[in-house]
Amino acid sequence: MNKKRLFLRVLIPCFLFLAFSLIPVNAEEIGLGISKSIFDITLLPGSRHSDNVIIVNRSRELPLPVNIVLNLWDLKEGSEDIEFVLVEPTLNATRWFTLNSNNYILAPGEEKKIQFSITPPRDVSPGTYLVTMRFQPVLPPSYFEQGSSRVIPEIASLFFLRVNDLSLNETVSLYKADLLELELISFGDKRSLIRDFILPTANAGVFDDAVRKIVASISNKGLYHFAASGYIEIRNWYGGLVARKDLPSRYILPKHDRKIEIEIIPESSLPESTSLFRRAPFVIRDLLYANSYFGPYTATLVLQNPISVSSDNDTLYIGSAPDNKAVLIEQTVSFWIIPWKFWLIPILIVFLLLHFVWRKRNRLRTVFKVLTGKSA
Repeated sequence: MNKKRLFLRVLIPCFLFLAFSLIPVNAEEIGLGISKSIFDITLLPGSRHSDNVIIVNRSRELPLPVNIVLNLWDLKEGSEDIEFVLVEPTLNATRWFTLNSNNYILAPGEEKKIQFSITPPRDVSPGTYLVTMRFQPVLPPSYFEQGSSRVIPEIASLFFLRVNDLSLNETVSLYKADLLELELISFGDKRSLIRDFILPTANAGVFDDAVRKIVASISNKGLYHFAASGYIEIRNWYGGLVARKDLPSRYILPKHDRKIEIEIIPESSLPESTSLFRRAPFVIRDLLYANSYFGPYTATLVLQNPISVSSDNDTLYIGSAPDNKAVLIEQTVSFWIIPWKFWLIPILIVFLLLHFVWRKRNRLRTVFKVLTGKSA
């Protein structure tokens, strides 16, 4: 009797697992989640950094085998798309990683903490190294319906590894950036390229309405990557602050150019209703606001150095620069806003009205006296 019960306890779970694995399902029902998608880590050569990432099986019904793969990556030239690259073995930062295992099986809804460590060699050159940790679901063909897609989207964490060296002097100088160009975009979508390093004192351009967005093209000429930190200010002709916006946090890799969009005036969200009566007030308000700017303006872009360096237990910590000495870029361009297209018709109407009043002034004076009882 005991042997029979033991046999049933072993046989039934095996039978259920086999039957369950043969049930076809859609790949759309399977998914992974991770606790952190970007790691920005600064190390000294020969030091060790320990960390972890949590992966989650989003499926509530299916166990999910997961394979972890480490690859080097970079940005494709002229785009923001990531591509995987190959380098010499001595520069292969994927070899710096140590994991307990590369293969896991997650039960439905299970979370698992993946422990890892990073140890760059003692003779590694200072610089930025880019690694991606890819979590790939590995499923047999029986998991899919006949004729359905068998591609399961993988998920990954990006590693920005900054290897520093305390023997390097003037660490701040290792961060260098150039402003290639500014592009001002108005509400009317008129675009003008601003090359202030060619004509630094000239007017950058003339716009028909307010500048809605500024696109800064920044080139990283330094040794390390950094996240853009700074602001842009718009001032009118007497120095009054019109708008101040912080730069969105965007990573800029060494020897790479990147365009960063800064929204100065957000576009108004119109009601979802298509009723002209309900949309009209919002449209009129936006038109008046966009065309209320007039005269000369300046735009000042300030890109700050993102670092202040300190060391503790052979690990470098990166924070915001404490003073203005760490400013990488400070550029000012000037431009004019003359909303003549919008105000031309109202001005013309007013001019014609005044002209009519002037031509008919004697008759209008007589009518006014009659209406006010002063004709007697």
